[in-house]
Amino acid sequence: MLARLLSATSLLVVLTWVVSVYSLNTGESALRRGIREYANRMAADSLHEIRLAMSRRIETWRVAARSPSLRAMLRADNKQWAALPDRAAIIAARDQEWRSGGDNPFAERIEASTVSRELRSDLAARRAIAGFPVFGEVFVTNRYGVNAAQTSRTSDFRQDDERWWVEARDRGQYYGSVEYDDSARIHSIDIALRIEDTGGEFLGVLKAVYNIRDVLELLDEWSRSYRRSAESFITLVDQRDVVVHSTSSQWKFGTSARELLDGLLKNTGVSHVTRNHGEQALLVVRAGSVVDPWTPHWSLVVESDLGVLLSPVRSLRRKVLWLAGIVTFVGVLIAWTVLRSIPRRMAQLRIATREIGAGNLNYEVEPLGRDEIGELANSFNHMTERLRAGQLAELSNRAKSAFLANMSHEIRTPLTAIVGYGDLLVETSVDEEARREYLRAISGSAHHLLRVINDILDLSKIEAGRVDLEVRPCSPAAVIGDVVRLLQPRAQDRGLQLIAEFETKIPRAICADTTRLGQIFLNLVGNALKFTEKGVVRIVSHYRATTLHAGIWSIDVRDTGIGMSPAQVEKIFKPFVQADSSTTRRFGGTGLGLTIAHELARLMNGELSATSVEGEGTTFTLTLPVIEEEPIEMVEPDVATHLPPRKKTTPQQSIEGTRILLAEDTKVNQRLMVAILERAGAVVSVVANGALAVEAGTQAMRDGGPYDLILMDLMMPVLDGEAATIQLRATGYPGPIVALTADALEDTRDRCLAHGFDGFITKPIQRAKLLEAVVRWSASMQCAEAPASPRA
Repeated sequence: MLARLLSATSLLVVLTWVVSVYSLNTGESALRRGIREYANRMAADSLHEIRLAMSRRIETWRVAARSPSLRAMLRADNKQWAALPDRAAIIAARDQEWRSGGDNPFAERIEASTVSRELRSDLAARRAIAGFPVFGEVFVTNRYGVNAAQTSRTSDFRQDDERWWVEARDRGQYYGSVEYDDSARIHSIDIALRIEDTGGEFLGVLKAVYNIRDVLELLDEWSRSYRRSAESFITLVDQRDVVVHSTSSQWKFGTSARELLDGLLKNTGVSHVTRNHGEQALLVVRAGSVVDPWTPHWSLVVESDLGVLLSPVRSLRRKVLWLAGIVTFVGVLIAWTVLRSIPRRMAQLRIATREIGAGNLNYEVEPLGRDEIGELANSFNHMTERLRAGQLAELSNRAKSAFLANMSHEIRTPLTAIVGYGDLLVETSVDEEARREYLRAISGSAHHLLRVINDILDLSKIEAGRVDLEVRPCSPAAVIGDVVRLLQPRAQDRGLQLIAEFETKIPRAICADTTRLGQIFLNLVGNALKFTEKGVVRIVSHYRATTLHAGIWSIDVRDTGIGMSPAQVEKIFKPFVQADSSTTRRFGGTGLGLTIAHELARLMNGELSATSVEGEGTTFTLTLPVIEEEPIEMVEPDVATHLPPRKKTTPQQSIEGTRILLAEDTKVNQRLMVAILERAGAVVSVVANGALAVEAGTQAMRDGGPYDLILMDLMMPVLDGEAATIQLRATGYPGPIVALTADALEDTRDRCLAHGFDGFITKPIQRAKLLEAVVRWSASMQCAEAPASPRA
């Protein structure tokens, strides 16, 4: 009996041991895969961050190499050297004098030049921003290899025999090896960039010594976050397989990494090596996973001791074996516990590694206790939290990038009117009526630009908690009346009614910040007018007294505009976001006004909310508490809601001739360009979107007389300028089409020319350039259409 019991117990212990070992081995394999995938992903992310950091630093010098002032200086310097009769001898003599040291008036003139001062100022600004010297020596040579500008005295005057100069001239760029300065204790790279004219002519070379301290700090920061034990190391290797930086004392700067890599750079993905006792080390190599011509081809190596990383599981296995050897009856209970607990917990960890490896960062491992497995589960959760935070940061950066693009458009558009009308006012032939119209356009555009800037500054102050309210007695009726009087002309221009209604008596005076209160109303009513194409905008006031000294004042701003969906209503008070991204093109705006109004209402202890129905309209409700020391006196409000309409004038016509079709959706820009073109003698037809431009151009072609020139804005509702041009070219339209845009990037210019545009004019519109483009392209059209004149 006892023997059978002992046998049964021993059998149960053995079975428990077998099952436990199997479960632990399976869990260990899953953990090994998870650790491998995590290290691989983190290595790739870290290398990507290093690449971005270096690209941002070097990109600034690429921009500097295209500087007009730098190009102009080099053209002048090359011209002077080209005119010398014995240039080689003079260069050799100057180089010898330069190397001798001492006072050198020629070197002092170079150091005192405008470009040299700009370079030194730029370095100082970069150092102030970064907190350390980002770049050391920076200098510029001309096409003959001699110094033309410098931040400090170089050792040589002639550089054309240097490898960096030759490679920059022939290949466009040069990256040197990483060097270490013992005295300054900095790692640096020599970079050199080719400087050429807009036509591709070689002008010279710019060289800078780049301090890669920020790159090494990124590596150390990531190493600290990844490192789990003293046996985990991160090593950065350059394109020559030489160690740049390592957290291991074994791999010093400048030593060969061939032994470390052991040929693994030829492989892709993740690789293993076997060292010491079995599989003790995990080696992850990401060799140039992203090919970028503007950054060095570096690799990242992560080396960790698997024995340490897997020690929680292996420690648990040793405990199970020990208990299985000395416990009999109690071993059955332990085996039962292990069979129920460990496989389930390990299965959850396997699921976690599979889900995380598949990209499901929302997966969260439930608490698995306080032992090693529980700590590992917590580590998985912390890892996914960090990855989710990275994703959220990327989404936030995208939203801010879209906001900055929209902000650029909002700033450049009013600047077009300001610069253009300002040029027109310089002329003495402008009559008084037209002058007043131009000044009104400049004033309106300037106020719009001021509102954009104020929105940005207000949001910055609110987020920094630096908004101070100036509370003083004010009349609620007067605040609403001022808003109505200010916005009534805009409502009349759009054919809308702007009405203020008072359902109850209101306090004669309350204590509030009049400016901020008016700012909220201006944002709400201006927003309602913007998104309402027909109908009425109402400001409805209601006051409910709670005591003699207090009450609740609520104001509704109701419109009959386009309305919003419930999902859009949820986003309208968030910064950098509009209810629908398409509204940016159709209606304009920065997407900050409602955010500012919402935060100002909160600072006043009030609340701003919105309700809306798509296609029917929107209601914004502002609720403010009113608390006064004296009893509140109630009065009947009297608000003026109408103002006389503004007078419009027609720009003076001076000459006649060229037929132009202007496709522009902004009214101010329409008036500006019509004024410029008609004063120059053109006959201008105006359409407000790309679809109308296609229709007008096609009709003119059918009538046998295509326009001499079409000026096509790129950003328009219904159909944008690029799509309209593609459609016109598809119908065989032969006339010249010139793009108008506030986007001055080279990619946009190339895309426009590829899509059928003949020219490209950037905003703000400059009168001289506009007329020059009209003369150029309309003349080419007229020459193409003119018949040969018979001889007498």
